[in-house]
Amino acid sequence: MFISYKAEDRPFAGEVQKKLSGKGVQAFLAAASIESGSDWEESIFTALRTCQIVLFLITPSSISSDWCNFEIGAARALEKEVVCALRHVEAQKIPSALRRFQAIQVQTTRQLNDLIKSLTKKVTI
Repeated sequence: MFISYKAEDRPFAGEVQKKLSGKGVQAFLAAASIESGSDWEESIFTALRTCQIVLFLITPSSISSDWCNFEIGAARALEKEVVCALRHVEAQKIPSALRRFQAIQVQTTRQLNDLIKSLTKKVTI
């Protein structure tokens, strides 16, 4: 799984990755998955090409991120399964490239746990 997020959202993205890892799901998170000295762009491209699912953490900061928008386009071009998690963003603010996907609210711990459960099922199917 590839987690797309804005750097400002790293604490939340890290929490998502940790919960997925606890369920046995490997998730690429740039801040934690790219080794020092590595070509970070190539690492991201490789992770996008090889993942099964792309999870977009849609937050107020990520909706205006050029890099997140690039990852959206790459995921669509690569025909990846896309899961959108909305955090502190109204549905009408979802980037146009992602509006066709049913988004999941992740405002509460319960909603986050439901997201993790859903993602875990998708990966193990």
